[in-house]
Amino acid sequence: MDAGKLFNSLKAVLTKPLFQKNHAPGQKQAQYAIGGLEAAAYTKDRSFIWYDDDSANAYKDTYARQEVVRLTRYLVNNYPLFERVLSVAEVYAVGSGIVANAATIDDAFNETATAYMDGWADNAFCSNNQQYNFYEMQKLIIRELLIAGEVFIVLTKTPSGYPQLMLVPTENVRHSGDALDDSINGLYDDKFGKVTAYNIWTGSTSQKVDASNVIHLMRHKQIGQLRGLGAFTAVLNSARDHKDMLILEKKAIKVHSSLAAVVTKNDGRGQPQGLTGTLVPNPQLNPIGGTPLPTTNRGLEYAFAGNVAYMQKDEDIKLLAGNRSTEGFKSFLEVLLREVCLTLSIPYEFLVNSEKLTGPGIRFIIGDAAFFFNHLQNILIDGALNRIYGWVVASAINDGELTTSKGCLPFAVSWTTPIQVTIDQQRVSNIEISLVQNSMLTLEGYYSARGKDWKKEVTQRAKEEAFLNALAKETGVDINRLRTLQAGAAMLDAPKAEPDAS
Repeated sequence: MDAGKLFNSLKAVLTKPLFQKNHAPGQKQAQYAIGGLEAAAYTKDRSFIWYDDDSANAYKDTYARQEVVRLTRYLVNNYPLFERVLSVAEVYAVGSGIVANAATIDDAFNETATAYMDGWADNAFCSNNQQYNFYEMQKLIIRELLIAGEVFIVLTKTPSGYPQLMLVPTENVRHSGDALDDSINGLYDDKFGKVTAYNIWTGSTSQKVDASNVIHLMRHKQIGQLRGLGAFTAVLNSARDHKDMLILEKKAIKVHSSLAAVVTKNDGRGQPQGLTGTLVPNPQLNPIGGTPLPTTNRGLEYAFAGNVAYMQKDEDIKLLAGNRSTEGFKSFLEVLLREVCLTLSIPYEFLVNSEKLTGPGIRFIIGDAAFFFNHLQNILIDGALNRIYGWVVASAINDGELTTSKGCLPFAVSWTTPIQVTIDQQRVSNIEISLVQNSMLTLEGYYSARGKDWKKEVTQRAKEEAFLNALAKETGVDINRLRTLQAGAAMLDAPKAEPDAS
């Protein structure tokens, strides 16, 4: 293929799918964002990432959504702030895992159901590919929810009936390309807009899965929304600008660091014995004029520190002074970073830099970040975990592994979340203890903020009290002396020194 045909082919690939065909007369195509999403439109103002387009059979808004997800995944792998957001979301929203605790009126069932769920969740057999346990899947779900705005969880079972989960990324729920496929971006819906089935790409073929077996966890942003959009959508352009400018600035600094001085030859020739050396002919011929190419002896490299150099006529040396990066440039980079944080509703000071904050300011920032993580937890628990728990417990009951008493609803559950992010644990604890003592804060609220189940903690405390009471009666030691860790308890007497044997 000649250069002209190759250029036209590349031009067609880069431009055809990126801009809408119908636009107002005199209006530039670049002013039309694909599907209303500016981040999906190509522009020469920022870097372009090459990809293979397989959306020929997709609907009109599929390209924009896929392009946004593609760019987000690229930045997650190559832009540290995006990975930082996902990392803190994993740590503070999921931690070591959000743990289920049965909460029915039947205490015996609660104990067995909680143990069964924990055993199911804490091994890799709960995933269809046997690669993740339930708590690791929770972290992946949170990541996908922020990156793509949605994740599909398919409820499957082994031939023996053991419940398993299959995580499906957004790219694998799509139109199959078949002429008889009447799905919308892989979703089948009825006349009321209710989704009835999903097209799931398994790597070699598409499989239609009934909606009753799929949990479509999504960040809802609009009424009637069928597909999700990631949390980074609105700031992809700013993130790409920030990344590009950092790359260019690093390149400029590297170039500057590689130069010690710049020599200017006013007439284009070095003088004999000059600091820059004498220009001598180069045996290589100039391909244009046929004359030998001049070269320098690079005498400048032989100038030592402390020497006084006397230049010959028509020579000039300009020493380079470093002035990069400027404070204005750094401030502008911070503006772009703050745009990303504002869109995500995570404080910039929490993610990037908190050195300018005072004590009260830090507490406010930490509290603001905690609301973000609590929001992710609520989406995960209400949208997926409750249904998964009910499905696992129902499977165990049907298989005879769990039994319930008459009138007990077996699907009541509470969840133990990770400890809340805080900067002053002792101060928060003292305040919350006072609130508990004055019945303004429940035990569940107190213990859940510390990643603990309140029923287990109160039960354990009661057992400890019973043990201490029995031990005090048996030994005759005051129970307050046994409670040495309790606030206000009498301290044990210091041991007396042994008499000197001498």
